[in-house]
Amino acid sequence: MNWFKKLFSKKKKIDIPIEKQELERKDYTVKLRMNNPSTLTPIEKRIIELQNENPNMLEEEIKTKIIEEEKRKIADNIINNTKIEIVRGKPNSTNTIQQQKVTSFRDLNIVPDSKLVYSRIRKLVPNFIVLDFETTGLSNNTDEIIQVAAVRYENFEEKEKFVTFVKPSKRIPYDATEINGISNDDVKDAPSIKEILPKLLEFLKDDVIVAHNASFDMKFLLSAMYKEEIEYRKFKAIDTLALSRKHIDFTKNHKLSTLKSFLKLNHLKSHDALHDCFVTAELYKYCYEENLVKN
Repeated sequence: MNWFKKLFSKKKKIDIPIEKQELERKDYTVKLRMNNPSTLTPIEKRIIELQNENPNMLEEEIKTKIIEEEKRKIADNIINNTKIEIVRGKPNSTNTIQQQKVTSFRDLNIVPDSKLVYSRIRKLVPNFIVLDFETTGLSNNTDEIIQVAAVRYENFEEKEKFVTFVKPSKRIPYDATEINGISNDDVKDAPSIKEILPKLLEFLKDDVIVAHNASFDMKFLLSAMYKEEIEYRKFKAIDTLALSRKHIDFTKNHKLSTLKSFLKLNHLKSHDALHDCFVTAELYKYCYEENLVKN
């Protein structure tokens, strides 16, 4: 796709003249005052919007989100335009090519937004399940879950856990292994997501889910359900990233690895799904207690 190549073929930073950059401690919204904002392209404006919405968002996360948004625009155009056909399949013995009209997001391997909705819970509760995934990348459409951990807590006491590697349909990229340490050897004998998902959903039941940067894990969970054609259900989730921004204003950022040091949990390994669950549970407990004090 030409737009894709043109946009990301060159790694260049957008140089925006900034008169003032102010970080408000209350809601951590970055205010950017720019000269001549009318000269910015729509994608440059979208980058700034995403930075404003989430100052801690990584550059790769911003890039991935923009790519997904552009894919959706193209998908909408294809689905709505009945004249467009996409060639599918290999030539058969008579050298004819099978053609199939694209009629749904599933044909394009894109999960519709309506299937990624979950309830964001504000009321903090003492009974919950902490959920964490390790994945092959940041896109819930094209990347896959390779490790699952879910830990049930009752009155903040650990009761049971669900932990497993997951064998992806493709090899794990080197970049992913560099981050989470999970290699192709680790998952070669692991069950597939098709086998794991029903067991995970049975474990989760209708309990409140707690996760750090919950939108990431919830999108991967709901996307996996959509791809495996499991009936959609609306989960309830609490995001410790948002909670930590509200209750912890003296760390350099709110990444889980940074907060792990703040909580003196450095003996736990970052980007290990189970260890990240333990850190998230302690972080949630800290925020829960801070919330009780403030209220």
